[in-house]
Amino acid sequence: MNIRQLFSRRTTTAPVIPAQPPAPAWEQVGHFQVGDTVQLPPADEFLAEVVWVEGDRVGILTNPANGAQAYASPDQVRHVTGCEPCMADAAAQDAAEQERERAHWEQWPADHRELYDAVMEDMQLTAGSIPNLSVCGHPSNHTRYKFGPNSPVREWMRTEFDGHMVASESPSLALGRVWDPIDWLRIEREHGDDGLTITVPWEGMTWPTVRSAYALAREAGLDVVLDVDLEMDPLDDNTIGVEVIPCWMFVKGVVPDEVEEKINVILGRTPESYPHSRVLRPSYSDRPGLDYSAPYKHDTTDQTMWFWA
Repeated sequence: MNIRQLFSRRTTTAPVIPAQPPAPAWEQVGHFQVGDTVQLPPADEFLAEVVWVEGDRVGILTNPANGAQAYASPDQVRHVTGCEPCMADAAAQDAAEQERERAHWEQWPADHRELYDAVMEDMQLTAGSIPNLSVCGHPSNHTRYKFGPNSPVREWMRTEFDGHMVASESPSLALGRVWDPIDWLRIEREHGDDGLTITVPWEGMTWPTVRSAYALAREAGLDVVLDVDLEMDPLDDNTIGVEVIPCWMFVKGVVPDEVEEKINVILGRTPESYPHSRVLRPSYSDRPGLDYSAPYKHDTTDQTMWFWA
C-alpha cells in the first residue's frame, strides 16, 4: 500500500541578486566639501566655490552679489581638479555638447556659415555703445551695432537697421535682434521686393495675422514694438538680404480695453498685461558698469505683451 505524505519539504535555490554597480563618485555622500572648486558642465565657462553641503545638494557661489545657489550635485556639479571621475564626466559632457553644436550648425551650408561669420566679424559698435554689456546674459540696449563697410548687405538695411540692432539670442544665422519702435509697415512696403521677407514660422500664426494686429495698435496711437530677429538671407546677386522673424509684440503703457479685445481676436490669444516691476542695480555715475555696493532700486512700467514664439 502506498502511503501518501500530506506534506513534503521542498527545496528551492535562492534567486541570485546581481550586484549593483557603485554609484558615481559625485552621487556619494561626502564627495563634495566646502571650499571645493566646481563647474556646471557641459561647456561651462565659469568656476564656482562650494559654500555649503546638505545631503545630495550643494550650495555654490557663482556671483558674490547674488549669493549661494543650490544645485542637485548628481545632475550638475563636477569637480574641476583633483577628481578623475568628475573631470572625465565633465569632459564627456563637453564633447557631447560640442557634437550637438556641430550637428546643429551643419544644417546651413558651409559657404553660408563662412559668409555669416565674416559679416558678424565686420559688425561695428555704434557711438556710445558699451562693448559686451549684457544683463544676466540678456542683450542690452547699451550695446548697439551697425553693419561694417565690408559686408555686402543691401544698402537699405544699413539705413533701416544700423544702430537698432542688439545681439540676437537665436541659435541661427541671425544678424541681430531689433526691439525698437520702427515702422515695419513702411519697411515692408518700401523694401518688400528688395531682399526683404517677413515670416512667422510658428504653428497657428502668420505674418498677415501679426501685421493686422500690429497695424491696429499703431492706428490706435499706441507705443507698439515688434521684437524680431534678422536672419541672414544670401541672394543670387552675391548680396545679403534679410528674413525678419517677429517673435512677440509689446506695447508700453496701458492698452484700452476695446483695443486689446480686438487684438486678442486677431491673434487668437490674450496678452500678459500687468505693471511690470524690475529690481535693478544702479549704475556707476562716472564709468560703465553696475554698482554692487549700492542697494537695489525698483523700476515699474505698464507693459502689455503678446507672445507666439
